[in-house]
Amino acid sequence: MTASDRQGRSTAEPCSPPPLQRLELFASRFFEPDMSSEESEDPFVYMAARHPVAGARFVKFSMLFGVWSGALVCGVIGIFLATQWSKCTECDRPLRWWLVVHMCLQLGQIAFRLVFFRKMHFDQEQVDLRITSLAKTPAWRASHRLSLHTFAWLVLGIVWIINTSDCSDCPWLLAVTCLAVFQSCARVGFVLVYFKILFPEGVDGDDRKVGPEPASPEQIAALPVEVVHSPPAILVAMGFCDETATCAVCLSDHSPGDNLRKLPCSHKFHVACCDQWLQRSKRCPLCMRAIDEVPHVEAMSRCPRRMKID
Repeated sequence: MTASDRQGRSTAEPCSPPPLQRLELFASRFFEPDMSSEESEDPFVYMAARHPVAGARFVKFSMLFGVWSGALVCGVIGIFLATQWSKCTECDRPLRWWLVVHMCLQLGQIAFRLVFFRKMHFDQEQVDLRITSLAKTPAWRASHRLSLHTFAWLVLGIVWIINTSDCSDCPWLLAVTCLAVFQSCARVGFVLVYFKILFPEGVDGDDRKVGPEPASPEQIAALPVEVVHSPPAILVAMGFCDETATCAVCLSDHSPGDNLRKLPCSHKFHVACCDQWLQRSKRCPLCMRAIDEVPHVEAMSRCPRRMKID
């Protein structure tokens, strides 16, 4: 092969980037938002969109607390395994290998949280937009999957702890394993407590539908009461009183002698039924008009105006 052929071949074939550059390219794509993703909205994104300040504060706390608590327990596990590895071979459950995998999972979560924390820039504005952008990255989805694997591994560790019967050769192994489980549970507990502090009514607490406003005892007492009288016998005989009025609350007919509460909308109900209803809502059960609502003047529009004669 001549020199010209080698030169032409080298120009035709693109040179592959070095491993470090390929790693940087993969990392940049790994943390690059994928706007075409159709996954459901992340709870952190929803919380940050509804409450930017409190949501950013909660995300910052949960990430920092997870990093520091995870680093602490990983340090304890690492020191223990480095000094007591050979003594923990006779335990009837492979708790030392559980600690190894648990430490690796924790280190992976710490790495994700540190990168997310760095990219969110909590000291600047529009943190909610950056959280929304990060939630679209493959790294965010990988972090969620890692959390699910960590939870499953935690459940397995709890089962092994419960069923461990003989670990006398390395008594501290069981204690360190319990410490790792306690750290994971305590981290979730502290995060939930902080969430309740920031959002005592929940994320949607401000948008929850307000319940019906009851009427005050004074407003109820000010409503007039009428007594149902028996219609004249002649009207009954002529068939003008066949239709009997019904209470819309208890769905029973009005009988002679019943006391009826008359609302400003002219609807009438049994006094006991009406008072019980108004103690829950001050709106009429039929027309939903409030008893303190200013009535519209409709009589003038129905009747022709009379000419005023001086």
